[in-house]
Amino acid sequence: AEEGQAGWVHIKFRKPLIMNGFGLTSNFDSEKRDPRDFRFYAKIIHHEGELKKLNEYPFKKIEDFDLVKIVKDEKFEKRNQNKRYAFDNGGKHMIVSEIKLFMDNLQGGKDEGPSLLEIQALF
Repeated sequence: AEEGQAGWVHIKFRKPLIMNGFGLTSNFDSEKRDPRDFRFYAKIIHHEGELKKLNEYPFKKIEDFDLVKIVKDEKFEKRNQNKRYAFDNGGKHMIVSEIKLFMDNLQGGKDEGPSLLEIQALF
């Protein structure tokens, strides 16, 4: 994790998955704990098409991972709401062995601690 972050998740899959995006479901308890600003990284082991590099500034490069989505000022309107996000790097049929989700800010600031009900791989 990076200094000053609200939270992060690192998932290693038992078997690599084909992914074109991801979904997040808000928690049941408090909107203050919902992620507001976040980044999604993937360890891509195969893809079709040319991958576009996303600007990682001011964040540190994550060794062996590609930044595939940056979300700013997200708002979940209700509890247990699912939102879906397509990757922004232009890759198609990406085979991914690991993912990392960095939550830089939460709706209620960084003191609350993050909470998500579910993270989903989208094919």
